Amino acid sequence: MRTKLTTVLQGIVILAVVATVAQVVLENLAMVIGRGWQERYVLLLVGFGLDVFFTVEFLTRFYAATLHRRLGRYLLRERGWVAFLSSIPVVVLFSGPAVIAVTIGGLPLSGLAGVFGTAAAFRIAALLRILRVLPVFEGGHESAVLTARRHGGLATSLAVNAIVVIAVITTLWSSFIDPSGVERNAERRYAATVQHLAGHNAARAENGAELERVTGMEPAILIVRSNQRTQYSRYENTYYERQFGPVDFGYLEEGRTAVFFDIRPLNATVAQTTLVFLSMALVAVALMGFVYQRRFARSVVYPLVMMRRGLEDWEYSRAVEVPERYADEESFRLARAYNETVIPMKTRERFNR
Repeated sequence: MRTKLTTVLQGIVILAVVATVAQVVLENLAMVIGRGWQERYVLLLVGFGLDVFFTVEFLTRFYAATLHRRLGRYLLRERGWVAFLSSIPVVVLFSGPAVIAVTIGGLPLSGLAGVFGTAAAFRIAALLRILRVLPVFEGGHESAVLTARRHGGLATSLAVNAIVVIAVITTLWSSFIDPSGVERNAERRYAATVQHLAGHNAARAENGAELERVTGMEPAILIVRSNQRTQYSRYENTYYERQFGPVDFGYLEEGRTAVFFDIRPLNATVAQTTLVFLSMALVAVALMGFVYQRRFARSVVYPLVMMRRGLEDWEYSRAVEVPERYADEESFRLARAYNETVIPMKTRERFNR
C-alpha cells in the first residue's frame, strides 16, 4: 500500500514538474507575442500555485528527513538543496508578493528602477524553477541501473546548474550593473524625456505642439499628466484595462509633470532571454539524461553487470560483448580480460567434471 502511494505521489510530482516547464514557457511566450493581461495574470496564478505545491513538498521532505535523522543526506546526496532553491525563495521573494500585489491593485515599485528590478526578479524566479526538472531524470533508487542514473543525474545537474548560474549572473549584470545594458539605457532615455517635458512645460495645454512632437518621437510614452490632469493618452482606457498589468508600465515624475511609459517591449526582451536559457537547460537535460546516461550504461555499467553476474554465478558463462569502437576503454579492456581468463576457466571446470 505504501509503495503504491509513493508511486502515485511521485507521479503527481512529475506532472507538476511538467506543468511548471509549460507554465514558464507559456508565461514568457505570452509576453513575447503580446497577449492581454488577463491571460498573463492566470498564468501568474498558476505559477504561484505550483510554487506553493513544491514549497509544501520540500517542507514535507525536510521534516521527514529531520525526523529520521538523515537531513544531511537529503540536502546533499538527494539534492534537497535543489528542491529548496526552486521552491521557498521563489514563492517568498517573487511569485507570492507578485500575486498579492497585483491582486490588491499594484506592485510595490519605485519608478522605472523598481520595474526593471521586478522584471529581473521574475526572470531569476523562472530560471530557478528550471531546476525542478532535475529529479525527474535521476530515476528511482531501486533501479537495476542505479550507477548509470546517478552519474547521468550528476552530469545533468552540473550542466543545468551551470546554465542557471550563468543566466542569473547575466540577469543581474544586465539589470543592475552594466551601464550600457538595454534596461539602463531605456531608464536614462525615459528620465531625459520627462526632464525635457518638465523643463519646456510641454505638458501644459498651451504647449500642445511640443507635447505632440515628443510623444511622436518616443513611442513608449503612454500618458502625460500635469498638475494631476491628463494632457495626453496614447490609448483609450479600455485598452489599458485589457492589455496592461502592473508590470507593463513604468512611472516617472519631474516637478508637476508625470509620465507613464510602456515597458512591454523591455519585458518581451526579458522573456525572450528567459526562453533561450530555458531551451538551453532543457536541451542539456535531454542530452545528459538520455544520450549521456545511455552511453554510460552501455560502456560502463553493462560490462560491469555482466562480469559481476559471471563471478557470482559460476554457471553463467556468457562472454561480455566488446564493441570495436569502445574496445580501448578501460571497462571493455577489463571485460576482454574477463572473457579471456574467467570464461575459459569455467569451460575447463565443466569439461573436467
